[in-house]
Amino acid sequence: MPGGRVRVPRRAPGPPRRGRRPSDPAARIRTRSRAVGGTIVGVGTIGDYLAGLEADQRAALQHVVDVAARLAPEAEEGTSYGMPALRLDGRPLVGVTAAAKHLSLFPFSPAVVEAVAPDLDGFSLSKGTIRFTVERQVPDAVLERVVALRLAELRA
Repeated sequence: MPGGRVRVPRRAPGPPRRGRRPSDPAARIRTRSRAVGGTIVGVGTIGDYLAGLEADQRAALQHVVDVAARLAPEAEEGTSYGMPALRLDGRPLVGVTAAAKHLSLFPFSPAVVEAVAPDLDGFSLSKGTIRFTVERQVPDAVLERVVALRLAELRA
């Protein structure tokens, strides 16, 4: 059509295409939930997350959070990368999660994990994760070092 508008047919209603965002803005909010002990726990604040865990897991992760909060009292509860975390000035300090066979501490820094790795012989480590169990928890001295190193990174 010279000088006219070309009509492009709209896609038929149905599920969104792979790799495209849904048109509903509320659907764009990314949420994650975890199945723990047969209960689906939505990620909100750290307290909300811990409330859905078994008592022994809750106590172990609460201890990690308490140590971090003691060393960084200005840190706030929130989420980061879909997990409950303490945040400092809008950036993640440390995060925690529970899985079926282990608990995880996320310092959000491969350099921090690498720095404390020699002190965590026998623990499962990956680039940004320290995995532990209720029976074998991360020693307080190492937790304090993780938080101190991460604080130094965030304040640099």
